[in-house]
Amino acid sequence: MANELGYEQFIHEIIKKVMEEYSVTEEQVRFHRKGLVSEDPRMLEWIRNSNELYCGKDSDILLKDFLTVEISEDEDIASINRVDAEALYADYMEKGMDHAYSIVRDGQEELKRSGGNNEAVRLRGMRDYESIKEQLIIRPLNYSLHARELKGCVYRKFSDFVFVLYQRMSDSEGTLITSKIKRDELKDWGYAEREEEVLEDAMLNTMRLYPASVYDYRINEEVEFLEGDFTRKDITMAGGLMGNHILMSTLNCTNGAIALFYPGVVEKMMEIMGGPFNAVLMNINDILVFDLKDPQAKNFAKQAGKSGKMGEMLSAKIYMCDENGINPAAQFFMMR
Repeated sequence: MANELGYEQFIHEIIKKVMEEYSVTEEQVRFHRKGLVSEDPRMLEWIRNSNELYCGKDSDILLKDFLTVEISEDEDIASINRVDAEALYADYMEKGMDHAYSIVRDGQEELKRSGGNNEAVRLRGMRDYESIKEQLIIRPLNYSLHARELKGCVYRKFSDFVFVLYQRMSDSEGTLITSKIKRDELKDWGYAEREEEVLEDAMLNTMRLYPASVYDYRINEEVEFLEGDFTRKDITMAGGLMGNHILMSTLNCTNGAIALFYPGVVEKMMEIMGGPFNAVLMNINDILVFDLKDPQAKNFAKQAGKSGKMGEMLSAKIYMCDENGINPAAQFFMMR
């Protein structure tokens, strides 16, 4: 590329273009260098969240360069469009300035559409449980795959996977953005000794926001499991790759394996199945339900032990579900 810009000059030109297009000041367009630290709780949460989303690491020190753009009149640092500056420069080097700037512009439009992220981080910074309570959800993760990043986080182990406490930052157009809650934050809320209560509140929020679902083949439509009126035949897959079994998830499929642990789900499925049943958590999004004596459950459990195109692995075990809850783990989330 002729007359290509160096990194620092490129950042300067991007900032200049943003200021001109959106009529904003230098205070609203900022360049944050890797290595940044802060004692401000809101900025610290932004640093942590940036590291988790872009680097998959837990750190109080910013691990990448970021360009942030604040268009609203709110001066809250969290209310911004966040762009990986190094990746943006790589795009410029490969495809030119117009393409690189379009990434910034597209991010600005996405920020307007998803909006809730700004308010979520503002509430996080208030350090008040009642303010953030409605945004707390549970996400299931395989423990072995995520043990390192779970250090200092709030979670409960269940067999070979965990239920992790998150804040729901935004959920727009099928994209769920979350941030793990730290144990130190429970102390800030005055809930250090009330962890189980917080986890239970979050599970109920998750159930409300992402209801358990099955596919009703009579109407060829996904329906809410606890609200639906159907028979076993109505929701059983007829052959195919998954066999004659029942597939369960949540209405948007995100974190669908959590559905089995919602209060009332096992009880209703037992009514449909005519008694206890086996379940295999195929990945973090899907559950397959089998008769107790169905030999195929074992084969599917082997498949579930590997991540694939359908989703990240969660557990490689078969779970028996009956009036005592879900085995082999304790009944922590079987709230009645």
